[in-house]
Amino acid sequence: MDSAKARSKLDAFFASGKPLHYSRRGVILGYGEGTDQAYWITKGRVMVVSCNSDGIERIQHIYQEKEVFPIKVMFERTLPDIAFLAFSELELRRRPVTDFFQFIEQEPDVLMAIIDQQLAVFDDLINMHYETAEERVAFRLQTLAKRFARKGTDRVIVSCPITIQELASTVHVSRETTGKILNKLAEQGMVALRRKNILVDTIKLGELLHAGV
Repeated sequence: MDSAKARSKLDAFFASGKPLHYSRRGVILGYGEGTDQAYWITKGRVMVVSCNSDGIERIQHIYQEKEVFPIKVMFERTLPDIAFLAFSELELRRRPVTDFFQFIEQEPDVLMAIIDQQLAVFDDLINMHYETAEERVAFRLQTLAKRFARKGTDRVIVSCPITIQELASTVHVSRETTGKILNKLAEQGMVALRRKNILVDTIKLGELLHAGV
């Protein structure tokens, strides 16, 4: 079974779950907060954030529609020092983890969807491998484009609904530096800056990253 069919089964499973609604930056799970519930995103996105000793918050990952969270808490029963916030206006469905695990036992092929969504977490790790701030910003834009693509009419230009501050948070680079890099990439025709959106040409960004290898 492919991940699309697996997500359809998960969608049907969560259809009977409790509906929840959050405004942007609404707290779903606070820092270190456990849960006995499995959450399914029906509309919007969820960000996983951490906070360092200086009180600086970083976006570590962004879950999109038709994805389940919090995976680590559910499967390992651990309480990592992270929080789950609404990245946008958000609609969720919630069902007990015990029901979710029973469903997996009955329909083990739905794990394909879980595996597929968690592969995106590896992109977050790879991003930290790049040494320069420019490479990290370029790679992050490329991975966001792959996950949240809304293809345009020209080549592979897509829309990434993220602000400069949010982008800077995901790559651990200051907003000022991120802004300068985006302006440089825009001058080179790799991105186009819009209000709360960044239009990305993934082919040109890929060429930039390959050149730095």
